[in-house]
Amino acid sequence: MLIGLQASGKTTFYRQVLAATHAHVSKDAFPNARRPQRRQLSLIDEALAARRNVAVDNTNPSAEEWRPIIDAARSYRLRQPRLIDGFDALFVVRFAGAGFAVSPLIEQE
Repeated sequence: MLIGLQASGKTTFYRQVLAATHAHVSKDAFPNARRPQRRQLSLIDEALAARRNVAVDNTNPSAEEWRPIIDAARSYRLRQPRLIDGFDALFVVRFAGAGFAVSPLIEQE
């Protein structure tokens, strides 16, 4: 899930880093929908049911907006990856001017 202010680089990050491996779901793709959250959740569900990775690209400013997305992901047994899962490293990505700042994810116990 990409979270950030409008024009903060979420879609650019998707295009540069995730486009080859993730389906793109954004409410911007259906601005005239009567129920954009429902449409978005339907597209997320379709992609996850097809075992595709999903990048949800919205402002997502509050827990009320991201909670249904997290719940949908969890229904497919997804959770935040951890180093003990076998990853060599995990990272947090932030937009930094002309590019992206990538820093190690600090796991909390």
